[in-house]
Amino acid sequence: MARWSLVLAVLFVPAAIHALLYYIPVFLIIPSLGRESMSSILGFILSVYYGNYLFYMVGITLSYFYLYIFYPRDLELIYIPILQIVFLIIAVRLSSREGIGLRDLIAHKREELKFNVLLTILLTVGITLSLYFILYPLYGMSFRATFSISYSQPSLWFVIAPTIAIIAGIAEEIIWRGYGVTMVEKLTKTRKALKAILLTSLAFAVWHVWLFHIPLTFVIGIIYSYIYVKRRTLVPLIAAHAAVDIITFLIP
Repeated sequence: MARWSLVLAVLFVPAAIHALLYYIPVFLIIPSLGRESMSSILGFILSVYYGNYLFYMVGITLSYFYLYIFYPRDLELIYIPILQIVFLIIAVRLSSREGIGLRDLIAHKREELKFNVLLTILLTVGITLSLYFILYPLYGMSFRATFSISYSQPSLWFVIAPTIAIIAGIAEEIIWRGYGVTMVEKLTKTRKALKAILLTSLAFAVWHVWLFHIPLTFVIGIIYSYIYVKRRTLVPLIAAHAAVDIITFLIP
């Protein structure tokens, strides 16, 4: 029997863990006032007070240690796929207890192949354009630019990026659309579709943790959840999700 506590845990715990791993190191760095600036200022003050320029160099060295070694952005490339796979397994197992298998969640229908291909293309184009023309100007950079490995080791990045995108497309759609929408509908008695769409979209949005990213991913979540409610297949959603991620990871 599905329980709210389990469903909410699967929907929101990944976001809590992601936020913890993402923001706690940043808060440890914040006393350095923007990572490098405060440690440089502190080093300069100490160098003036003690008459020793070495303190200034130590401050700069520490700031770059924090910025590039202690908390590299590339760590997300390790722990995010792990979280996705772990909670994907949990979601599939909990669904199977309710008599809903993985095939039932994905629900590939051959007779709808052409429509699904068209829907995948429309979603991919629409969401990619919204990212490049709405989110990136606010964020100030593309997703690729936030990962140093994409420039330091481009050949490796062109292997890593599609792999991560495919894992994200499969795992996130099964967790927040397949499992999430289905279980919330099961537990909700009135206006179930609307509540399922809003709740799972909120969980999907906060999973992305970046402040500028949350509103847009909330809207994307609503669109995807609505399509799942109406079509009852994850095929175009997984395909479009993976395609958008591949494009945004590879194109600056």
